[in-house]
Amino acid sequence: MAYNYQATLREQTGIKTLKVGFNKMFGYYIEVVVARADKMPQAFEEGKKTLVNGERFISPELKEYEEKILTADERIAAHELTLFRELQEKVGACICRCNCNNCKGDKCR
Repeated sequence: MAYNYQATLREQTGIKTLKVGFNKMFGYYIEVVVARADKMPQAFEEGKKTLVNGERFISPELKEYEEKILTADERIAAHELTLFRELQEKVGACICRCNCNNCKGDKCR
């Protein structure tokens, strides 16, 4: 997504040197040289950081992407736990049916 987003922004703004990057301190950002910063859309001004040779911007789309990426592990673990619990229930029901002579109750049906 970041590479496609970078290509799209380059086309929209006409800034060939525009880069989408990431670091642990600031997350995802859009970086342009100072001379081209005025070509960036107004919506990207919030969260702007000035560097020696450039400026870094953020956009709502980039923040949304960052949130998806950074919370992916949590969502994967939750989904795996759900699938594991469903599997436990199905295996438990099969075991109960196989051992029906020893099982009493509604679980076997």
